Amino acid sequence: MRPAPRVPGVGTPRGWLLGVVALVGALAYLDSLVWVFLLIYAVVLLALLAAAWSWWCGRHLRLFRETRDGARVVGQELVERFTLENDSGLPIRLVEVRDHSRVPGARATRVVSLAPRQIVTWESTRRLSSRGRYELGPTELRVADPFGLFPRRLTQPTSDTLVVHPALVAVPGRSLPGGLADLARHRKSPERDKLEPGAQGSRSVRRRPGSRTLPGPASAASTDLLVLLDLCRESHHGEGPDSSLEYAVTVAASVAHAAAGEGRAVSLATSDQQLGRIPAGRGELHDRTLLDYLATARDDGAIPFSELVTGEMTSWRHRGGVVLITADGSLEWVEAVAAASAPGDRALAIFLDPAGFSSQAATKIPAQWRLVVDLWVVHHGDDLARLDALHGRAVV
Repeated sequence: MRPAPRVPGVGTPRGWLLGVVALVGALAYLDSLVWVFLLIYAVVLLALLAAAWSWWCGRHLRLFRETRDGARVVGQELVERFTLENDSGLPIRLVEVRDHSRVPGARATRVVSLAPRQIVTWESTRRLSSRGRYELGPTELRVADPFGLFPRRLTQPTSDTLVVHPALVAVPGRSLPGGLADLARHRKSPERDKLEPGAQGSRSVRRRPGSRTLPGPASAASTDLLVLLDLCRESHHGEGPDSSLEYAVTVAASVAHAAAGEGRAVSLATSDQQLGRIPAGRGELHDRTLLDYLATARDDGAIPFSELVTGEMTSWRHRGGVVLITADGSLEWVEAVAAASAPGDRALAIFLDPAGFSSQAATKIPAQWRLVVDLWVVHHGDDLARLDALHGRAVV
């Protein structure tokens, strides 16, 4: 990391002062001149005055750091307001403000001068380039006396924690499985009634006292959506924003957001190290919980995606649609979907082709995949905001 540039007057070495004291002391010792002793007293007095000035200004320097309210999503701009106040009666020639936040692009330096009782305010704007959980701070203040003899460093602790959610792209919510469109189509199918008698509305729902029932169809539970996200380390390729992991997390967040916009309850299950699972729910708080989890999701899992599919889809039968998001090109998870799916139900699989994220050749999609699941294929470099349900890919 490149060191921050030195600001004149803040942190200046005091070697020249020591040299002057040594020279004057030598003259006083050799000649016993009165003016030499007066010069020594003047230098000592100047040093004491500079030290007291630096100490006093440091005690009366205040920094306030504020962040505007609102959602934090990759691609948005983070605006912070800094307020620096000098509530002493002495001027401060230079104050260096260093931001040591871990937010990408936040290590900025600003130098200001303050008159007695002056307040200076400025804003810092940066574009959020990666998801995650970051601390806003600490912030370091470097202040010195007018001669730069006694610099001081003051550290303001972390002011807040910033959670940056994955980017959200426009996913066609009505094309997700298990929605009202699928429900209406299945109700019209007599074969479904023969194969699955009593399937609709079979789940009992416990209501807490004082809870409010949301308006919807009689079998609202059947419109729930389960999102299965493959976070096995063996499935993903690439690093940084162009990795298959970032594509997968963006798609998962966008699918959940689109389903919530249709009034559906969304559940999330992942194959990471924690085997994270968020039960189905609705509302702003539930959406925030989903996005908070995806903000820090990592591909650190060890179990294959097929095991997650088997365990989650078996217990999810008749509750709604299923969306699977994976970069695993093996056949095992497709076979697991076929074994765990209820008759007549088709899950949607969003497959991230490893080609482009790694040196692998383009994946040849077996015909069996399309017989078992509805398939969307995403390639490296695709504009995820142009996902098209009809073509099953990002339309360029």
